[in-house]
Amino acid sequence: MGHSIQLTAEQKKYLEDNHLRLSYATMSRHIGVCVDTLKRMLVRLELQEFNGAKYHHRQRPKTWKRPCLKCRSTKKRPINQYICDGCKTGEDIGIFEDENIVQTNYANGNLVSHQIKISLAPSNGKFQNG
Repeated sequence: MGHSIQLTAEQKKYLEDNHLRLSYATMSRHIGVCVDTLKRMLVRLELQEFNGAKYHHRQRPKTWKRPCLKCRSTKKRPINQYICDGCKTGEDIGIFEDENIVQTNYANGNLVSHQIKISLAPSNGKFQNG
């Protein structure tokens, strides 16, 4: 995969001023890249949009300053992230306290089921089978 080309402040200003006036070939020669790369740069700078996945640019997620449920910090984080990264632990991953899992296997051509109880909220940081 190719590397991302960093534009200088002069190059950004050039593209902002000329992206509607000049042809893509002229701008790409000035910047020193091919036309497809120039189009990707224009999309990344949010100056123009082009159809096709070839020029797709991932947008930054929307953020909010809702207080963290644990430390009440109002530092920006993605919408729907209720606990800040500093407060997250391995225990936050588990949703249920205990889970009963039924494991079904074929053993020697016969259907065999086993019921296993697993604690998803370990007290000592290690998962245990019950």
